[in-house]
Amino acid sequence: MNAFVRTFIFGMALLGMFLVGGLLALLYMLKSDDGWREAARNALLSDFERRVLADQHARRHEPPRVRPPTSTDMERIVAEISDQLGRSQVARLVEELEAKQAANEDLRAHLQQRESEVRLASGDLQRVRRGIQQMERRLQEERREMREEHERFAQAQIEAQQAIRALNEHERQRYRELAQVYEAMRNDAWLQLRQMGADEIARILTFMQERRAANILGIAARDADFPGKSLEIHRALLRLDPDGDTQEQIQRLALLYTFMSADNVLTNLADSSSDEVAQILLAMHERPRLVAEILQQMERQDDPRLLDVQRIMRRADNGRGGR
Repeated sequence: MNAFVRTFIFGMALLGMFLVGGLLALLYMLKSDDGWREAARNALLSDFERRVLADQHARRHEPPRVRPPTSTDMERIVAEISDQLGRSQVARLVEELEAKQAANEDLRAHLQQRESEVRLASGDLQRVRRGIQQMERRLQEERREMREEHERFAQAQIEAQQAIRALNEHERQRYRELAQVYEAMRNDAWLQLRQMGADEIARILTFMQERRAANILGIAARDADFPGKSLEIHRALLRLDPDGDTQEQIQRLALLYTFMSADNVLTNLADSSSDEVAQILLAMHERPRLVAEILQQMERQDDPRLLDVQRIMRRADNGRGGR
């Protein structure tokens, strides 16, 4: 390298070092000594500048003077204020609308839930209504079947009664003749009659003399070969109504039983109801001793119908007394 260049570079480096050291010394002096800074400032400022700065330090602090706004500025300010107020009102309205919308959403959710519950309840109600309708249809069907059954039973009863009342004079004459034949056979008549049906026997007994018919009923009650035959005859006699007078059947049976013993009467009344027994005993009022024997026999047998029979008979006696 050229010697001049080396000398120049070395000289510039020394000059830079001197400048840096001077600046550092100056900065240190400015930070450490305020009086020196004041003296340096006074040396650099003129007298006028120093007076201005002194007057400025001596005056009180005054607020900055603000230039009064012009009409354009006022309009702009008013517009800004209005804009701010409008924005605040809009924000408030938006908040209110959002709150109302949230409330509406809650209400809608509640209504949807209630609607679901109502639909479920309506479905349950429909199922219950269908169940009730099915039950009503079944009940109506059962009532119809029962009504038809009652009508058929009533029709059968009517037909049976009509068939019994349909005995013409020829049949009556035939049964009278048969009754006379069996009356002549006396005690042996039962040996022939017991082979017949209860209805046929009842028709024959109807046209026999009461004492003869009662004797045959007594023999039937004691017949061990045909147990229960006398009960069938008893029921057949109750059904038989050739003259169309139901009350006459009770009277006819009661008349027959007046010629029988208490044991035979009770044998024939074994399947009868309490009301039927009481009606027959009441019709036997001309034989009070036989009625008393029948009641005593029922008491000895612990017949469960006894109390009901006695109550019905007392009520009937009181009614006749009242009349």
